[in-house]
Amino acid sequence: MSGKNGPSDKKRRNRAPSGQPRMSDVAELAGVSSLTVSRVFHHPEKVRENTRRKVEEAARKLHYVPNLVAGSLASTNSKVIAALVPHISNNVFSDVVQGVSDVLRSQGYYLLLGSTGASPEEEERLVTTLLGQRPAGMILYGGNHTSRTRGLLKRADIPVVETGNLVKRRIDRVVGFSNFDAGKAMTRFLAERGYRRIGFVSAPRRTNDRVKHRWQGYLEVVRELGLVESPDLYEEVPPLQLEEGARALTRIIERKTQVDAVFFASDVLAVGALFECQRRGISVPKDLAIVGFDDQQIATQVVPRLTTVHVPRYQIGLKAAEMLLQALDNPKAKKRVIDVGFEIADRETA
Repeated sequence: MSGKNGPSDKKRRNRAPSGQPRMSDVAELAGVSSLTVSRVFHHPEKVRENTRRKVEEAARKLHYVPNLVAGSLASTNSKVIAALVPHISNNVFSDVVQGVSDVLRSQGYYLLLGSTGASPEEEERLVTTLLGQRPAGMILYGGNHTSRTRGLLKRADIPVVETGNLVKRRIDRVVGFSNFDAGKAMTRFLAERGYRRIGFVSAPRRTNDRVKHRWQGYLEVVRELGLVESPDLYEEVPPLQLEEGARALTRIIERKTQVDAVFFASDVLAVGALFECQRRGISVPKDLAIVGFDDQQIATQVVPRLTTVHVPRYQIGLKAAEMLLQALDNPKAKKRVIDVGFEIADRETA
């Protein structure tokens, strides 16, 4: 057995145990150093265009995938941003994610997305796992976190942006709007239209700071204006399902409750209730007014068109990503809260 290594032995050493090509394989094919390959994938702005193209072409031919986590551990300069939302399937959150993604992609960053299922405990598990991947920053939807999540993120020494609500007890930075004020505004809007018995239907408030604040805004106006206040007018249901809106309305009606209008803290629930009214022959808004929240695309497609609270969801994601990147560039940046506002979309159901 020879003590010298032949070409085949050298090639085996340069490949990962899994058989996947290494950075050195790309460097050899492109005729550059491994350091140059690393720069192409982590700091492309520092590499000449023709060199970058050679490296990228070599990587494509070899089906090479750069290990960004390993790169971040070596350089402490990750290009990955983590984002956590309650539900990926709901376009309330997907619109926000799209705004985040568009900004990050334009600046050479990568988005790592997770779904918490609207559970603070699941969010904690995901935050723990993601911090182990050394992201450059993190974006969270909502402000309802466990104490451990808050502690982990405060000690992580990365910028964190909470979105979707103007939380008072922020971890770091916030982009959103006041769900409390929005709840007040819609309830006052209905009262000014002459509705006195206004119901309220939402997802469970205990784990959802946004709907909790909408409820608090609703309740404040009900009490301020002396409107009818009754447990028979309230319902909490699982989110995201049209049929849950229909069931909630059915339960309110079957209590023989006198109700003039129902404020649904979600367009999906409101549309489900609107369909139930049509099945029952209840004229909207003549017999019953129905309003929603979020101004999703379906709100303008149903008949009658849904009156709702318009929220600039894409802008929330865009502003959150911009704020996070600014914080990476200048950790002492003073602007830490952005209020994107909201407005009442006055249509035909109220």
